[in-house]
Amino acid sequence: TKPHAILFVFDGSMEEIPDGEEETKFYREIIQMTRRKGYAHPQVVLTRIDRVEENLAKSSANGDPAEQELKLRQALDAKIEGVVAKLEVPRTSVHFVENYHTGTSSIA
Repeated sequence: TKPHAILFVFDGSMEEIPDGEEETKFYREIIQMTRRKGYAHPQVVLTRIDRVEENLAKSSANGDPAEQELKLRQALDAKIEGVVAKLEVPRTSVHFVENYHTGTSSIA
């Protein structure tokens, strides 16, 4: 049986995704190989986006929530565009996942 989809998962809190020219070349080759095998739309998932938000909040002196939201959207957009350019995948194939590592327990 064949897989239903090809999924690449990267740490979205990293500065550069993929990390460096060699890693970019590696993933491009893998994506080209998957396309030759019939998987036209490999998906890319960026995890740890909550860390990006935390880092922006720490570096921002401005406490305005609207300004922080705008900066977060700009940072995420830049990450998407970087992945799109480096891996030559459509923008619609890049997704974010927020990791919840604390404060999610709702046990009463």
